[in-house]
Amino acid sequence: MKQVSTYRKNKIQQAGLILFLLLVSLLAPIRVEAEEGTLNFYVTPEFSENQKSGNDRYFQLTLPPDATEKLTLKLQNANAEAKKIKITPHTAYT
Repeated sequence: MKQVSTYRKNKIQQAGLILFLLLVSLLAPIRVEAEEGTLNFYVTPEFSENQKSGNDRYFQLTLPPDATEKLTLKLQNANAEAKKIKITPHTAYT
């Protein structure tokens, strides 16, 4: 009989802990805001004739093996403040 009461006491403590954590998470929400004025520029790819049709958001080229092609981007500043932008290419995988 003592084991049953200990088991029940542990379950009640676990339920109480879960309710407490739930209550704390609801009462203390985390407020997240983006810093204003951080990305005031636009990048648009300039596609060549090797670009696959139907894709206007990223480069997807049809080239023979070992072929190379120069890719260009158009950068537009959205405000009058001068910016220094570093462009780093990455390979996408699916």
